[in-house]
Amino acid sequence: MFWRPQVKPYSVDFKVKTVAAGATTNITVKASDGTKITVSGQIAAGTQPVLRTCPVQITTPSAAPR
Repeated sequence: MFWRPQVKPYSVDFKVKTVAAGATTNITVKASDGTKITVSGQIAAGTQPVLRTCPVQITTPSAAPR
């Protein structure tokens, strides 16, 4: 999986399952504490790439990506 920016202290936990072609694709992105992002749901086999965004509150300015 690819996400950006790939900087400390952020971490991404992927919990997405591949399901049968033709099934519904439903992906959710949530930020829990400003540093941990969880991507969850399901994606149908053969589906085009999916883009999701999620606002993240920066609690430590010195840790912000530049």
